[in-house]
Amino acid sequence: MADAPKEIPQEIQAYLIKAEGAFKKHNYDYAIELYSNALESDKTINKIRHYLHISKIKNNRENPPSFIVLGLHKAKGQAIALNAKKLASQDKINEAIDEYEKSLSVNPLNTKTLCHMGDLFDQLDNKEAAIMTFQDALMVNPNELNALKELGRLFKEKEEFDKARQYYSHAQKLNPTDADILQGLKDLSALQTIDRGGWQDQDTFRDKILDKEKASELEIETRASKSAEDIEYLINSIKKNLASDPENVNLLFKLADSYKAKGFLAEAIEIYSQILKLKPENEVALRNIEDINIKSLEVDLNKLKESLKIDPENTQIKQKIQEVENKQNQIHCERIKNQVAKLPNDLALRFKYGMLLKQKGMLDEAISQFQEAIKDPSRRLDGLNIIGECFKDKGLLDLAVTQFKKALSLTGEVNEKTKMIIYNLGTAYEKMGKSQEAVEEFKKIYEVDISYKDVAKKIEQAYQGPKD
Repeated sequence: MADAPKEIPQEIQAYLIKAEGAFKKHNYDYAIELYSNALESDKTINKIRHYLHISKIKNNRENPPSFIVLGLHKAKGQAIALNAKKLASQDKINEAIDEYEKSLSVNPLNTKTLCHMGDLFDQLDNKEAAIMTFQDALMVNPNELNALKELGRLFKEKEEFDKARQYYSHAQKLNPTDADILQGLKDLSALQTIDRGGWQDQDTFRDKILDKEKASELEIETRASKSAEDIEYLINSIKKNLASDPENVNLLFKLADSYKAKGFLAEAIEIYSQILKLKPENEVALRNIEDINIKSLEVDLNKLKESLKIDPENTQIKQKIQEVENKQNQIHCERIKNQVAKLPNDLALRFKYGMLLKQKGMLDEAISQFQEAIKDPSRRLDGLNIIGECFKDKGLLDLAVTQFKKALSLTGEVNEKTKMIIYNLGTAYEKMGKSQEAVEEFKKIYEVDISYKDVAKKIEQAYQGPKD
């Protein structure tokens, strides 16, 4: 977190310095108290609220409430949010924002509340606070569609077209037919063309897009489905514009996207790489390069598999298939790793990364990810079971048993998931030489599902006793 700006009053700066120190030490309760006091002193300093939200979110994720407390918090948060909604309908915007803040104190992971608050800041024409609040929602859920759409719109209005494009593009992948997103992208394309065309001094927006050649280009750009001829037209047109403005990132993106759409993947990678030289941290360009590499590997893999059908015993082809699959896994794993580094509080992402590491046999690294992921109550059961599996694979059987028991303490009736955990516990006991404890676990499954795996055989062998 950045240091407090100089224009902030001295007494509030004192709060912020202490709050930042508490935050760095993971003492979130104290940080929240200090940020709340600072916000109460001056609600016009938007960054204070932003830091307060981050502290609330981190505190909830690193110190998740129990299931019972979580349910109570959600119910209380919803009741407060309903009151906020009522105040907003009465045009009591500031009072409504205060109520939404109270709701976030008990349920900070509610993205709807954050989005409602962002909308209210927008109504007050406080664009900075609106942007920060929608970004807070994305910290909770990177795929929160409403937040992505609103951020696209707000950055478009600020004429920060590159950022607007990133948010709109992400939103479009989640909902390709959303009319607001499509219109936003269409408007953005028009504004970007105006920006690079030097039309800012013309009288009206309508006048600006009357130029026939530009209008033709815009019309093609915003078509949902483009023909090969359309794409070729765009490529030639963009190249002409780039000749006089070779470092225009918006134009470079359009050229790279057009190459990609036409199937000229090597050319597309070259242009995306050119963008990265201008903007090294541009995630859209990085992601597109990765997507193209993955797609190329898929094409190669399909060709190899077809060849293997013709010659099933060809060891050279089998080896090449394995090499391509390893490259795919490496790219996929590296992408998830980078995402986790950028979004360390995205527990779903950590769980996914943990699964990849487990598949690769990197058990210690996988356990580390799952130990973070289980802070999400919705993933605690699965996470504990998988940690147990990792410990069992490492031969740390007593630790495995502890994890399986923790997982089972969260369950009620025996279902498919609990049968798997009970079975894992039983096999751990077997490896420890604790036959009686193992049989007791297998019996729990046998009583409800005699056909589950080899449970019937294990029970029968237990009753028959050891063979002479």
